Amino acid sequence: MWTIDPEAVTFAKMHKLPPNAIMVNFTGADAVPVALQFTNNTILGRRSNSAPQLRPCNPDAFDFLAAANFEAMTALLTKAFGDSGSGGTKGLVPAAAAGDTAARKFLMANMSYQLPYVEYRTGNLSVVSGATTTIAHGLGVYTRLIGIDMICASPNNSFTALERITASHSPDGSNAHGIQISADATNIYLTVGANGVVLLTKTGGINLTVVNSNFNIQAWAQL
Repeated sequence: MWTIDPEAVTFAKMHKLPPNAIMVNFTGADAVPVALQFTNNTILGRRSNSAPQLRPCNPDAFDFLAAANFEAMTALLTKAFGDSGSGGTKGLVPAAAAGDTAARKFLMANMSYQLPYVEYRTGNLSVVSGATTTIAHGLGVYTRLIGIDMICASPNNSFTALERITASHSPDGSNAHGIQISADATNIYLTVGANGVVLLTKTGGINLTVVNSNFNIQAWAQL
């Protein structure tokens, strides 16, 4: 018996199909394909346990190229729900608001866009030697990080106006110079040494007892 070699029959050698037709096999088993011709505004579908069928469709409602229809179909999808203690559900995530990228926000597990950390920062506080200032941070838990920034209000030695210095807690604690920060689940405690604050100069790295009125303090805490 003579057989055709594999791949010997090209599309050009096949029997011609009618216009707008495809080859299909509706039988559910190996069989000779037949030509299925589409007419305008029809769609091919197959319901469970039934043969595929051509059905009419509304061209205005089934125009996949229309952006409005993409939006309408997207609106039918389930939205994701964030975790509030017992896990969330998968689905569409909310769109980012204008400015979220510039603000470096990320989509959190609760489906809201937030900074990757939570920070409380005081405003400018005066430097008062020998005083402890208590500030409520409102974070509700013990903080992960705490810190102090000295902000130069007017030039002092090698420091220029608005320059920001991360202050050491106690560079000269033996002489009651320095600044200290502590925090609990409620407050930040900022203590200035009785003899003022000492910084290291940028020229020579020697101790500089700052003029209190030339500096402000900002304390901060992060989760």
